Amino acid sequence: MKFYAILFFSLITFLTSGQTARISGRILDAETNEPLSFANIFVNRTTLGTAADEKGIFQLNNIPVGQVEVIFSFVGYQTYQMKVFLIDNQSLEITAKLLQDKVLLQTVSVQGTRDDEWEGRLKKFSAFFLGETKGALSCKILNPWVLDFKEGVAGTNNVLFAEASEPIRVENLYLGYNISYFLKRFTVNAETLVIQGNVRFEEIQTTDLKLAKRWEENRLRAYNESPRHLFYSILKHRLTAEGFRLYYDKPGFANSMIKSESFSRELGKSVEELDSSQIEITLGQRPGELRLGLKKRVEVHYLKGKIRLRTYHDVNFPVSWIDLKYGTINVDSRGNPLDPENMITDGQMNLARVSELLPYDYEPFHAVKVLQKSDTITTSRWKELQEQVYITTDKPYYYPGEMIWLKGFIHYSNPSKMDTLSRVLH
Repeated sequence: MKFYAILFFSLITFLTSGQTARISGRILDAETNEPLSFANIFVNRTTLGTAADEKGIFQLNNIPVGQVEVIFSFVGYQTYQMKVFLIDNQSLEITAKLLQDKVLLQTVSVQGTRDDEWEGRLKKFSAFFLGETKGALSCKILNPWVLDFKEGVAGTNNVLFAEASEPIRVENLYLGYNISYFLKRFTVNAETLVIQGNVRFEEIQTTDLKLAKRWEENRLRAYNESPRHLFYSILKHRLTAEGFRLYYDKPGFANSMIKSESFSRELGKSVEELDSSQIEITLGQRPGELRLGLKKRVEVHYLKGKIRLRTYHDVNFPVSWIDLKYGTINVDSRGNPLDPENMITDGQMNLARVSELLPYDYEPFHAVKVLQKSDTITTSRWKELQEQVYITTDKPYYYPGEMIWLKGFIHYSNPSKMDTLSRVLH
């Protein structure tokens, strides 16, 4: 299957390492100008994020300079996105006003036939969304009830569409991240998979040294076999040293997927090795942006990787294909693709999706932080802000058209905080 690489509405261009800026301000209701207490603020596709206080005031520090996309979100409100270009030591103030999401406030109707169909579609969605690797088995969608599905026919293909009323929460115990995925678009058929959205990463805290070490190894493995590592190797002229070999289709064999099971037979016949000097590297339109030129579909062999999908019987390492729609792709200095909607992948790179998704600010060989006792004490203070929601209904089940009577309760870890926390059950 071909699919459009996991897409994001972000355009993040980190510039010089070590230079940082700060964003602060308030988050308000657009209609009433009331503060949105504990709303979320984060830099898209990174681990950089924070929460506003009870007055809607926030401060986000240590943001790498360059162009970033800042996301503001609050339950029951439309997500607000803002692109800004930051310079070193800049302190930017923002007042973000969020609109209520009227769709979420509409009356919910009970569908008697929803369960069986929905469960089947959820299973199909999870396989495509999380990926088809071993790491996907260690990932879990924590709030599947926010998803809604539709199926249709486009031409001769059955198409599955998915929508989410709230961010999809994913616990990724393979890489050690909690992920909030703000889904914008999901479609899949027999030929193409398209996933679009904004993403926030939060590192899972652990006191287990062995687990932290395993997360480090898994993150590095995901990075090594990713398009980002390939593009970074091209930028640094280290393709061979990093373990990559690239091949082009010869004239007359362009985009052909019908090949023999032996790569040695194909080499020189249908494909030829690409000289890295033929890859054009130019400056992009924005500071810190570079443009890579790959005019044809490229077959990527990663000699240092672990095979998951065997393509040739005489090749014992990962094989993938990358096809750039316009023959070029924009990347930042880390190799992060800035316009991934123009990139189509196949082969092993097709298999890894959200389960092996890394934040743009991930740096190879950085150790996972292991909590010490002092950190545990600090972390416990946050438990005072926890709220647990309980719902009771008058019946255990309902038929279509029946009235549902329910009661909602909020349990506060610290009762003295009752007057300052959200006081909202959504």
